[in-house]
Amino acid sequence: RSKSDLLSAPLPLLSLAPMPPVVELSARTGQGLEELEQEIARRAALLPDAAPEMLKAGTDILVEYQRGSIIEKGLIDTGDMFDSIRAGPVKEGRDGWYQEVWPQGRDRNGTRNAEKGFILEYGTSRIEQTHWMSEANDAAKDEVVEAMRKVWLEYVERMES
Repeated sequence: RSKSDLLSAPLPLLSLAPMPPVVELSARTGQGLEELEQEIARRAALLPDAAPEMLKAGTDILVEYQRGSIIEKGLIDTGDMFDSIRAGPVKEGRDGWYQEVWPQGRDRNGTRNAEKGFILEYGTSRIEQTHWMSEANDAAKDEVVEAMRKVWLEYVERMES
């Protein structure tokens, strides 16, 4: 098993864009469509610069939710896995920008924290599943998206002023 087997929390970016300005559009002639397309393209071009700041705002919240879930479920032994939960680097993939949040590195005994997180999430024949990460990700979703949306709106406003 690898860290890729452990749930990560993809942060959605599609629903974050503010609506482009209203343009007059003729349903009969299509006049105004080009202006609308240009405005959407202009705003889309802002996203590569805004994405890291947006993702940081979201992952800061998600890290706290995942750590809170570990505390709530009483899963702390040495605290190594708890301390290892952090966001990885911002990456650009096929579907856009993303940043993963999960237990990273190894504990003091050399065990991968992601492996411990996976076992605690899904369980084994001797260890009960806890769903600590999936529950934290679900609980954090609205707050994460709102934090990212706020950063996006502030960024667009700065660029337009």
